[in-house]
Amino acid sequence: MDAVYQAREGSPEENLEEKYQILLVDFKAECERIKGESKHKKARALAVEFLNDWEAITRICP
Repeated sequence: MDAVYQAREGSPEENLEEKYQILLVDFKAECERIKGESKHKKARALAVEFLNDWEAITRICP
């Protein structure tokens, strides 16, 4: 949540995609891992939802 609040307070010229690229890559990889390996049904379902909505989640609005 801190990243969301910081993004809201940051300057509009700041490239948020670049700033959070490493975190997003790591998060997506973790979702892929959970989707394929987790034995916990709800964790798998949540990972699948994140992956299905990935474009909407990571879209940067001007």
